[in-house]
Amino acid sequence: MVSTLSITYLHYVIFQEQSLHIILEDLYYIPLLLGSLIFGLKGAFFTYLFVSASYRLYFFENWTTTVIGLVGRVLHLLFPGVFGFLTGFLVDPEKRYQKQSEKDKRLVGRSL
Repeated sequence: MVSTLSITYLHYVIFQEQSLHIILEDLYYIPLLLGSLIFGLKGAFFTYLFVSASYRLYFFENWTTTVIGLVGRVLHLLFPGVFGFLTGFLVDPEKRYQKQSEKDKRLVGRSL
């Protein structure tokens, strides 16, 4: 959450140059990755909602009327969601396996 707010702050306040905005847009993948790795699919979903809400102001602030510009903006909202979903989807089975393994170890310890 702190990383998303920091990126958003830099996005809106400090940097006004277009090329730096492109870099900052891609930095939103970092909180998505962290949310997915730490909390799995649910974390990816909620992080995506927070990131897309943070990015929304920039999305509408510099509105473009060209089709290419609009498609680019929509893809910048869509791809992080796909990235977060895939990462969370891949992390969830591993987290479930770890929880089950810990539970099995506790049960084995109790039965001895």
